[in-house]
Amino acid sequence: MDAETNLLVSLRLMYGFNPSPTAQTPHPQAPNLRSWSDVLGVIGTKSEPDVSDRDKVLIHEFISCLIDSSSGLPAPSDDLNATSDQPLATSFALDTVERISEDLYVFKLPPSPSCKWVIGVDRPTTVLYICRLVASAPNTHTVLTIAYHLLEHHIPFHTLLLQASSEPEQLNLPYADNANRFNKHQFTTADFNSAMLECRALLGRPQGRAAILRGGIVGRIAREFGSKESGLQGPSIEVTVHHSGYFVPSKHDGYFYWDDDLTGEEIACLCGTYCLYTGRGEQTTTVSWFPPPDVWDKQGYGWPGWTETNEEFFQQWIADIRKGNAKPLSRQNWWRKVRSIKNTRSMLKNNRERAKAYVELNIHAM
Repeated sequence: MDAETNLLVSLRLMYGFNPSPTAQTPHPQAPNLRSWSDVLGVIGTKSEPDVSDRDKVLIHEFISCLIDSSSGLPAPSDDLNATSDQPLATSFALDTVERISEDLYVFKLPPSPSCKWVIGVDRPTTVLYICRLVASAPNTHTVLTIAYHLLEHHIPFHTLLLQASSEPEQLNLPYADNANRFNKHQFTTADFNSAMLECRALLGRPQGRAAILRGGIVGRIAREFGSKESGLQGPSIEVTVHHSGYFVPSKHDGYFYWDDDLTGEEIACLCGTYCLYTGRGEQTTTVSWFPPPDVWDKQGYGWPGWTETNEEFFQQWIADIRKGNAKPLSRQNWWRKVRSIKNTRSMLKNNRERAKAYVELNIHAM
């Protein structure tokens, strides 16, 4: 896939940008984005794509309007608009998505002979991403090909197995440090290697596939020190035998949708988290080699799919650790470290809100 196609495909899947061949090229009026490089920065693209001048102008206008919530998106290029050339509602059968609960949507995708599970997602942006992906290649995708694509792009999803069981017990261990150091401890690469050895050990257990499926920064850590193929194997014995993990009641009495899950404590392990004793009584500080996932998402690095900016940050951070130029950071310092530009945060916030509104209007509860 060349750079031009890659950018246009990404913009369509993540934001619904679908440039109309008949759309008039607007006059550049985007005070929040002064240049093409500003546009690329907002969407997390580092390399210069070979995009036509016309498409650059259309992309510039679309992203600028997505940043400014008071501006409506250009109808011809917005697939959520019923008047666009290719509205999503006519290119994908939205009734093949079920809203199982407030935060779970299940897809009725063509089955694969190698898996008995179905795909479920928590986020409306991911719902629309999958709808667009399926619509982009009609009669091509199966549940397995969609799952593989999501894993490749570090997009969170569930591999749900419908099972009969009594009311399960919810796993609910909070995000917490799992190693202790004194406040004056000088962290080295040996500490990092030790923390990542713990990470590898966790990834070798059933929770490892839950980490892969988590997407975002947790999924990327899991991919660095584990294998993505485990994500395609379906719920583990922890689910099928012990009924332990993620679960949501289905519309069938006594049946639940199940998948492997991570506790907050296990997420903290994957992020390489420590409790630092300050020397002032029982006062402590929590630091980690990688950012807590909620900080990563909320501060503007949570694009709907993994971007070049995400990958550059991840690779550079590990390189800095290996060189001894980086150490675990507190939540507050991570908040500052991964804080993106205001335009990116505004764009992502508005994209989440419009996705939620569209999904709530068009996909109904079971």
